[in-house]
Amino acid sequence: MNDLVKARVYDVLGELGKNVEFGKRTSLVAFANLAGLANLVKISEHAGEWPVAISIAIALDPAVVARIPGGPHEDYAREYDRVNAILDELGLAVEKQIVERGCAAYAITRERAPYEKNVCRTPFPHKTAARLAGLGWIGKNALLVTPEFGAAIRLTTVLTDAPLICDRPILEQKCGACQKCRDSCPGGAILGRLWSVEIDRDDMVDAQKCGKTTETRGQDLKIRSATCGLCFASCPFTRARSQQSSGDDPQRR
Repeated sequence: MNDLVKARVYDVLGELGKNVEFGKRTSLVAFANLAGLANLVKISEHAGEWPVAISIAIALDPAVVARIPGGPHEDYAREYDRVNAILDELGLAVEKQIVERGCAAYAITRERAPYEKNVCRTPFPHKTAARLAGLGWIGKNALLVTPEFGAAIRLTTVLTDAPLICDRPILEQKCGACQKCRDSCPGGAILGRLWSVEIDRDDMVDAQKCGKTTETRGQDLKIRSATCGLCFASCPFTRARSQQSSGDDPQRR
């Protein structure tokens, strides 16, 4: 069933990008073992044991990401909203496919698990499922960093009891001594700590500072979301992908 799920994701993305290869080039799909991690699922009516999480990542347009260091711009806000909408569509499509084959599934869309502004969290941490599925590791900016796209991605998750073969988590941290995300943060919200399973997000990033800075940077555009992005745009793994896409030297600097 793993291949069927991946094919469905690529088909939907292919319809948007005119061909299936577009979907394969701009997305990642992997499967996480959630056994014993019921506390991750805090969506009231669907809390409990879900043995598998399907993690889906879509890369943001590298041309849009490359412009982020120059300041807030509407193209990034539109790209952020565009990709989030596609992820919701993908999640529901995969949910439908799995249910039609006799298994339970639940797509964690924005409507079903809305962002809780008072605590700067969502009821389910998509990046945790993605890490467990081996898509990447948690960077010092508390975002998922992937080898393919850096941190310039958006994520969604589908919970299921389908008999899927799970991928292995990436256990190696690849941020090392790099502090580019911390140094680029205009709000001073990133503390520069390496992630580990023992520490909470709040030990790495002051989410309230991050949110306030994002709002301030977007005031001129009258947009309250997706108007910063400097921490992931400055990540060497993100920059490597942007340079490859633009034809520049892809070696990280």
